[in-house]
Amino acid sequence: MDKNNLLKLFVINRQALGKLLEDITEEESLFQPHQSVNHIRWLTGHLAGGAGLILLAMGKPVVFSETSQKLFGGGQDLETDPEAFPSQQEIKASLFNYMEMREKALAEITEADLDKMVEPVPGWKAPAGEIVSFMTEHEFYHAGQIAMIRRILGRERSFG
Repeated sequence: MDKNNLLKLFVINRQALGKLLEDITEEESLFQPHQSVNHIRWLTGHLAGGAGLILLAMGKPVVFSETSQKLFGGGQDLETDPEAFPSQQEIKASLFNYMEMREKALAEITEADLDKMVEPVPGWKAPAGEIVSFMTEHEFYHAGQIAMIRRILGRERSFG
């Protein structure tokens, strides 16, 4: 697995999410254009969990709280009480902290380590680099969802 390519993906995603999230208000972060669509606050928390999962795959310790798992884990029903969520600013800070940590972790890990089998969460065993690569793609997928919600909110395109 080529570390330089992974670093490029990390930087692109961090910059894209920075633009997408920089001006979202607390109120806007809870907007749902449709009942079946997750809001930006959930997406941000879910992305923070994914960035933490990347750290786990690279051998760095990350502990997810039970509350975080319940609120932002994949396959969970969206919590309908807005008061149950931490603030958008708090969640966003966590996301970008994990993103910074993973860039540092990538600098420390060897390419051979990225080829080693890992199991960052029970039931998902694969080479570390494959997990990291998949999760960066997953991140960009959700960035696209945030971009769509921004447009529905009447915001200008963030790029392009």
